[in-house]
Amino acid sequence: MQHSLKKKLEFLIFKGNICSMLGTIRDKHMKKILWGMIAVIVPAFVLWGGASALKDRKKGVIGYIDGKKITELTYNEHLKMARTILLLTSNNESKIERKDVESSAIDFMTLLWKADKEKIEVDDKEVILYVKKIFFPEGKFDKTMYEINLKSLSQRFNLGISVRDFEEYIRNFLKINKLFSLNTNSEVTEEELKKMYFLNTQKAKISYLGIPYKNFEKKDDISLEEITEFYEKNNDLFKVEPKININYILVEKNNNLKDEIIKKADTTNSLHELSEEFSLPITETGLVGLNEPIKDIGWQPEINKMAFALEKNKIGPIISSDKGTLFIEKKESKAAYIPDLKEIESEVKEKMIKESAKISAKEHVDELLKNLLNGTTNFTDIAKQEEIEIKEPPEFKYYDYIDGIGLDEKISEIVFSLEKNQFYPETLLLHNGAYIIRLNDKTAFDEKDYQEKSKVYSAYIKQNKEISERMKFMSEIRIESKIKTFSILR
Repeated sequence: MQHSLKKKLEFLIFKGNICSMLGTIRDKHMKKILWGMIAVIVPAFVLWGGASALKDRKKGVIGYIDGKKITELTYNEHLKMARTILLLTSNNESKIERKDVESSAIDFMTLLWKADKEKIEVDDKEVILYVKKIFFPEGKFDKTMYEINLKSLSQRFNLGISVRDFEEYIRNFLKINKLFSLNTNSEVTEEELKKMYFLNTQKAKISYLGIPYKNFEKKDDISLEEITEFYEKNNDLFKVEPKININYILVEKNNNLKDEIIKKADTTNSLHELSEEFSLPITETGLVGLNEPIKDIGWQPEINKMAFALEKNKIGPIISSDKGTLFIEKKESKAAYIPDLKEIESEVKEKMIKESAKISAKEHVDELLKNLLNGTTNFTDIAKQEEIEIKEPPEFKYYDYIDGIGLDEKISEIVFSLEKNQFYPETLLLHNGAYIIRLNDKTAFDEKDYQEKSKVYSAYIKQNKEISERMKFMSEIRIESKIKTFSILR
């Protein structure tokens, strides 16, 4: 029964289902494109902390949507809904984490808020048809078997859902589907289809030469005046980011006193008091930046953001992490600053040498390229003159690693835009030198192969656009709904 449900559920649920969807795409290049788009458009939830959050949390309020309170009761119902659908759509139930369920529950609330605002309705007939489609796709509906299967599912995963609950979840899912259908478009154009075909099938062969920046480094005869001038013109290069020092207490998940500690934290602003009463060690992080890992906790940017926003010597909102429950307190903060030249003179000098070498290398290669393009020299003569070898890496596709250059989509875009035997008319500045690149050859468009693969690529692009469109829409309604949730939902 569970396999049938997984197979037949057609709605796309965020986060928990994205990985499952991408899992059907076998081509590694397609995955790269999809994940690239998702990384750009998926925004973080608005996390809300501070004293007012603590007060509302005590009243059973976990956040706000469109100015209205989200109660723990409402939130818990959406948690149950989210867990049910994630279990039904996941290929591996053991990998579903609490944070995935919580995040999906907030998504459901936001989407259903928008669906209600647009007066989207799903009648009983639509629910019944969908239930039949899930449980009895090829046979007559059997009410008794339906109820038995649902009860079995609920007991197996300790969901605590009734037939009525499940059917209301279906109604809500169908509302969300209608909402997406009305507000998103995933049609595939011929231009998009051909572009995708080229990206995944076309191959190129190139020649290049690279002149290292280090050939132009001049470490002697640099005066203090020159270093000072470079420092004053480029002092943003040497800015030190703001930092904070955090004290925290970590209460592990198996600590039997966790609930008592949380209650105490609600009535005190002293981390020291918590430590004394429950014999808990306080850990000091030392000065850390916004994107630096926290000692014994790891890289948790949301915790860093919250700590930066805290008042000094005040306990922040309680945080749930993989390692347990965190109670944090900002001990001190240090604003962003630019160190005095005397402190970093050697660093400034080294940076100046490298930047000057890069400029000199570009000027030199620009002149070589100019002569090459106007016919006064050729590629072989330049290589002999500069005492470097012309490199010819193996044939590669758009998303492949290029031998000697690396994995660089910008370079691939340039290469595949060139015609056979054409030089790229600008000097390319890469991580270690200035480069001249020529396209030797690339595979031509194969109409027969394109026609054979077009349906597969069309399905990929449609899936890609569907994810993208839905994510963009989700981002918009998060802003519209003004949804805010506490940084910890416990």
